[in-house]
Amino acid sequence: MKRVILDLCAIENMKVGLGEFSMQLGRSLVNRLPMLNARGIELEYIVPKGFAGVFGESVRHIECSRLGRFTLRMKLKCDLFHSVHQYGRVKFLFRAKKTLLTIHDLNFLYEKSGAKVEKYRKKIGQQIKRADALTFISNFTKGDVDRTYPEFKRYSEVIYNGVSDLTCYVAPQEGRYLLHLSSLMPKKNPELLVRMMEWLPDYKLLIAGNLNGNYAKNMVQLAENLPTKNVEFIGPVDDKQKAELYASCQVFLFPSLC
Repeated sequence: MKRVILDLCAIENMKVGLGEFSMQLGRSLVNRLPMLNARGIELEYIVPKGFAGVFGESVRHIECSRLGRFTLRMKLKCDLFHSVHQYGRVKFLFRAKKTLLTIHDLNFLYEKSGAKVEKYRKKIGQQIKRADALTFISNFTKGDVDRTYPEFKRYSEVIYNGVSDLTCYVAPQEGRYLLHLSSLMPKKNPELLVRMMEWLPDYKLLIAGNLNGNYAKNMVQLAENLPTKNVEFIGPVDDKQKAELYASCQVFLFPSLC
């Protein structure tokens, strides 16, 4: 059997896109496991501490702490290692015969400046150098990588992300609110929407996402100071709540800068 190992440690945080991506990828491959086994492929998942068994009994779970990743890099042996995003915990295995790296974005090109851009460029460049093949979630990302790392020529392919079917949770119904849902970081630009609502007194805006960061806290204060009082923050939501919000809103707004 060919041994394939994936780093799915991002499931530790399911409130962000990489966590959702990793969980759905892991589940989808488990659903295809009979076909993979018939072709001589067995799967093993590297997961965070405390997540053993989350994908069921048909795949082996390898728990990994942040410090333990260094031991795993030296210890684990496989035919293929898939680093499912460019910020993975394990990143590479010394004893993997082949390495596949999936790159979701090079947002540092747009978020950082000065020496930080070069720091991130070198860090991700080291991963690309170790990889035998690359996949990208969009042609935009592939273009960024081709321009930023012209020195690395690797087999590459664009594979779009799948879409989760949330219709099982709720039937569509018409609501009377605008909606934004994200990690509520500056690059998502939700502050723009809060400022916009002063000029839309007849509308209500719901904002869903993590409110713990300073940017989010400042945005809550900004909303409280609006004379229209028409912005409501509802915090993180699960799949059922997400489905209900999507199904019932008038408009979904996403003014991301990246």
